[in-house]
Amino acid sequence: MARKGIRSPRHHPEWRILYGAVVIETRSARLSRKINAAEAAISLRLQELGDTQGAAAEREALQDARRTLRLAGKRLRQSRILPWRPSTE
Repeated sequence: MARKGIRSPRHHPEWRILYGAVVIETRSARLSRKINAAEAAISLRLQELGDTQGAAAEREALQDARRTLRLAGKRLRQSRILPWRPSTE
């Protein structure tokens, strides 16, 4: 049984929407902001869930999404530091 005030994933889609926006974003200029927004929404949802019984599947989805966002952020930072340039040799 869920704790009072904790909604099921289908009633709490904010983090999923923000995560989805990162996945489909093609412009690197917008990606960093979207990653930050999705990470914040995921952190908030994890806090809301706490140790709620019956929320293991959503907690796992949140952790998977967080790992993906961290990888996307790392790749974005690397692309800004060391942009690929074709060899001129």
